[in-house]
Amino acid sequence: MSTQTHIKRAAVFAHYDQDSIVDDYVIYYLKALSTVVDTIVFSSDCALAEKEMKKLSPYCKHVIAAPHGEYDFGSYKRGYLALKNDLSHYDELVFCNDSCYGPVKPLADVWERMRGIKCDFWGLIYGDSHHKEHLQSYFLVFKKRVFQSSAFDSFIKSIRKMDDKWDVIIEYEVGLTQHLQQQGFRHSAMIEGRRKTNDCMYEPIKLLMQGFPFVKTSLLRDNPCTVRRLHRYKHYLEPSLNDIVLKHINRHDPESYKKHYYIIRNKTYVFFHKKFVKIRVRNKYPWCFLSVKLLGMTIFKAPILFSRQGNERQIG
Repeated sequence: MSTQTHIKRAAVFAHYDQDSIVDDYVIYYLKALSTVVDTIVFSSDCALAEKEMKKLSPYCKHVIAAPHGEYDFGSYKRGYLALKNDLSHYDELVFCNDSCYGPVKPLADVWERMRGIKCDFWGLIYGDSHHKEHLQSYFLVFKKRVFQSSAFDSFIKSIRKMDDKWDVIIEYEVGLTQHLQQQGFRHSAMIEGRRKTNDCMYEPIKLLMQGFPFVKTSLLRDNPCTVRRLHRYKHYLEPSLNDIVLKHINRHDPESYKKHYYIIRNKTYVFFHKKFVKIRVRNKYPWCFLSVKLLGMTIFKAPILFSRQGNERQIG
């Protein structure tokens, strides 16, 4: 009976924390990553204390911890260079970072979904920046044909410090997909998405229902696209991960959780009994417009001025 050949993988995990802390959600991620990856290089844009380094030792073969200000791609570059002499022993190279909570499902399932798809490198989903399609860079997998090429090597080595984050996105995140595509390498994604928008921010619950393995930290911190009923993400996380996520959010900004989870947003409906009474709340900060209908007739309607921090009622 034939056995499946083991695919040997190396990963570079990019990290940054304003307080130079390795959070519990990062350890959760690394533990899950270690089940599908043989070698992890932890590359941080921070100087880490010894107690933080000790958290990494069960999962990471090598730790790079020094401020560089080149964002995640600068960390990817340093991790790649640390691995370069040994990369011939690996079949796949993974770039991933700490901008996600999760995984909410086994990462082996992600590779299983991508097995058999003919491509040279892949990610989880596409993005679109300035009308240029690209694979979102918080989780990328490169096959040997790519990461041993001179095109890949020269691109990674060319990464330099940029002051504006959007310049980094265009030059490196978009640029990497475009550059490798121009060199004849084929790319794919686990979930196609709508391509012309960022579904991680607009349709996170839908993605989780489709088997997406992560929730973006910036989504839960800022909810920039005002996703309704965002709290439903909790149903897709196991209790221990839920606790870890809330701990991280509260460490950085306790009020952020309140204003982005509990604020009444956009068009929200509350039914006491849908045939008789309907309360409609529409939010246009700083005004909340409240209307009450009884048997289809509006019996009360009024604007209410409120503050974001004071409005902590969860709807839906």
